[in-house]
Amino acid sequence: MVQIALHSATLSSAEIISLTFLIGGLSVIFAASYIWMRDTYSTTSDNSNAPKTRSTRLQTAHTVLANYKLLSPSALVEPLAPNGTHKVLPESLGIPQRSREEFEQHAKGFTSIFTAFEMQPQQIYDAPEQNSVVAYCKMVGTLVGGMGPWTNECMITMKMNSEGTKVVEYREFVDSARAAILKEKLGKFFASKAKGEDMMNK
Repeated sequence: MVQIALHSATLSSAEIISLTFLIGGLSVIFAASYIWMRDTYSTTSDNSNAPKTRSTRLQTAHTVLANYKLLSPSALVEPLAPNGTHKVLPESLGIPQRSREEFEQHAKGFTSIFTAFEMQPQQIYDAPEQNSVVAYCKMVGTLVGGMGPWTNECMITMKMNSEGTKVVEYREFVDSARAAILKEKLGKFFASKAKGEDMMNK
């Protein structure tokens, strides 16, 4: 039995050569697969690491995120298709889906509560088969009225039109606990502001 086991564990020169070619071939396959996945599902943590060549879809997504810094309602709405929709999740927040026109009204309110704001992409995934882009972002801003800095994080999915130039479905999944805190903070601020204005008018 020992002799049989030793014999079975011994490889001939031809078998060793074949095994070497097999391992080498697998290495090439794994390397090629990695490169394909890297190029197909482009992942960036910032613009400096972005692929040299971006799909139109990915360029549109970067424009959407960069436009937040402008704090301009028209800039926020511009990349959304005429029939596009905007939805903030989770559903527990009770925020209804918005049409393009409704999102523009929301953008006016949103831009009015910040003196500075950035949607900072940490990772961006290009999904060609779904004609979509998924982004994990940090939200960093400064609130009006001396309320100080504000941060949150979110996952955003952007489904594009066939040309990849406009967003037809925008889904933003935010940290609901942080969103609730912001809502409470703003409520107190505007209530205090209204009270102050009432006292001045008396």
